[in-house]
Amino acid sequence: MRLHVGEAQEVLGERILDYAPSYRLSPLAAQLFGGERVWTYEYPFQETDAKIMALEFHELGECIRTGQQPEVSGEVGRRAVALVNGLLESGRLGAPVSIDAVEEVEVDAYQREIDEHFGLV
Repeated sequence: MRLHVGEAQEVLGERILDYAPSYRLSPLAAQLFGGERVWTYEYPFQETDAKIMALEFHELGECIRTGQQPEVSGEVGRRAVALVNGLLESGRLGAPVSIDAVEEVEVDAYQREIDEHFGLV
């Protein structure tokens, strides 16, 4: 990882943290990822994914327990998924697609194949 400061200065490695003095992981994330101010980690994909999912499930449970709103709303999450799926749909169609078209299922050539495989449609 590298940080470019101005046109000439490049900051490498752990020195990047000097530019984010308030950066701290939550206690649970720090426990899962090896410290409060980690700047990098090297876990296999499946382990990283499991740790991230654990954090998300923990947040969901806390929101249910306390009545607080999650950091990312359902609407924002849905649009983020539609954005990524839009890239896949656009590639399948060979044409631009809008996030709205994906959300409204006006475009689903890529996703339909997956849904059919799992018997969802």
